[in-house]
Amino acid sequence: MATLATLDPQEVERYARTFEALFYQGDFMTMASYYTEDAQLMSEGQEIIRGRKAIEQFWQAVCQMAGHMKRNIEIQEIVSSSDIGYVRSKVTTQIQGADAQVMITIFKDISIWKRGIDGTWQLAVDIANHDPAPHSQQDQAV
Repeated sequence: MATLATLDPQEVERYARTFEALFYQGDFMTMASYYTEDAQLMSEGQEIIRGRKAIEQFWQAVCQMAGHMKRNIEIQEIVSSSDIGYVRSKVTTQIQGADAQVMITIFKDISIWKRGIDGTWQLAVDIANHDPAPHSQQDQAV
């Protein structure tokens, strides 16, 4: 089971880089281990994914695209109080198309973290939505 010792900026940044590396390695099991047993993952266009095992299956499917996708997590805000906290971030994906064009998509992500009895933090709720902001570069062929 993977956890964070704290929700301080350095620890969360280290988590983001580790999560990206796990994605490229296809290590969906470790990715899912950051989530609580009863966690929920909400991804645009899908039903709510409930429980670590189902989240593991979600990440397994996403990791299968790792060879064609680049992902970057940019931490934007971290707030915690007592046993609950949240991390707001921007996730940028770049997918190489068959015609050599790159499709860039930006997601707004907020994750709710919960401190366990042992004092470490795990993901309880993870919500990602496509960012349709017209000023950004997403959904453009490069």
